[in-house]
Amino acid sequence: MKKLLKVFVSSAQKELEDERLIIKNLINTDPFLFFINILT
Repeated sequence: MKKLLKVFVSSAQKELEDERLIIKNLINTDPFLFFINILT
């Protein structure tokens, strides 16, 4: 069984919304990062 990693990306800074979406998309689509669960 593989352990999932969790990544928290804060939404406190509204000016970083684009960067948060880019990170979330990368983690959700990259086959090497499939075991990471992103929390926003």
